[in-house]
Amino acid sequence: MTMRTSLVRTGAALVMTLCQLASVHAGIDEQRDACKACADNAQKVGRALSLYADDWGGRFPPATTPAQLQATLVHYVDSASTFWCQSTGLFFRPNPALAGASVFDVVTDWDKLPAVSDLPLTNRRATVAFLDGHVERAGKDTRSPRDINTDRVRRLARALKMYTDDWNSYLPKLDNPSALPEVLYPYLHSHSVFVSPLTGTPFVVNPAFSEVHETQVSLTDPFIWDYPPQLPEATVAYWDGRIVVAGTLIDAEFWCRKHLSRLAMSVRFFADDHMQLLPRFSTEADLRQDLAPYAYLGDPFVCPVTGQAYEINHALKGSLVDYQNPAATWMFRDALAHDGARNTAYMSGAVIAVPAD
Repeated sequence: MTMRTSLVRTGAALVMTLCQLASVHAGIDEQRDACKACADNAQKVGRALSLYADDWGGRFPPATTPAQLQATLVHYVDSASTFWCQSTGLFFRPNPALAGASVFDVVTDWDKLPAVSDLPLTNRRATVAFLDGHVERAGKDTRSPRDINTDRVRRLARALKMYTDDWNSYLPKLDNPSALPEVLYPYLHSHSVFVSPLTGTPFVVNPAFSEVHETQVSLTDPFIWDYPPQLPEATVAYWDGRIVVAGTLIDAEFWCRKHLSRLAMSVRFFADDHMQLLPRFSTEADLRQDLAPYAYLGDPFVCPVTGQAYEINHALKGSLVDYQNPAATWMFRDALAHDGARNTAYMSGAVIAVPAD
């Protein structure tokens, strides 16, 4: 065999090996994607189970087989394919212990109680959705510790909101942290949610808000935190729903649109209180003053994505009824585009992402 033939064969073998490695990597990527899709579907089916209970007096569906589960929850999911796990090719099965049970009779913490799974619960490789909404694959939470931490802060804040709804808009007593789990357990069905997985210690709820009416809660002061709020690694929740993780606002795009929607509604609220007259759009300072009683979202005049103040349509004046086409009349919009568009609030109340020029 000549040197040239040997080199050609060696080169061909190398190419084949690289192709095989690429195929292996592609297979790994496909399996990873399938596992993620399976976990996402499991979470959706688990959430559907809770939605069903909300609609049926707190009782879970009387389902013990995958077919029965699909028949009872088909209207609570976007697609029939949601009931299928892509990584195993199996349909999700319900936890038979929940069939027809009442949420009021469930004494196990919801983050420890399986809702649905692809494989039998005794199989260590199963993908399992729990009643609290989290998913475990092969016994491990599919979320990172940071995501678990953020989710617990969000759930704790939501539970406190639900408490105020039930108690004439007053917050519970917060100067005794050890008593808080007992007070909020009916809204959380979990004990672990009170502890940060990052610090290993309970979250802190601002004691300054103890037993105050929700209208007296400051929107700029931290409400819940893990590390002290002044530290850069802290996760901090605010009463209006914002969560800041390590200095970054979670779901900033959502909050950009939320701010614009709030501003648009505030203009209409002002007009309702002032014989349909518009607030003063002439300057930002005047507009802030006029809308202050209505725009209670921290600083809704600033986009949390760009950090820039929204542009204001200073040409607006007079009465709301003077404008015959409110759907085409803009009031506030992003000063800078993000994701290729500028969110724009119209007099009709609509917020639309307008493609950037």
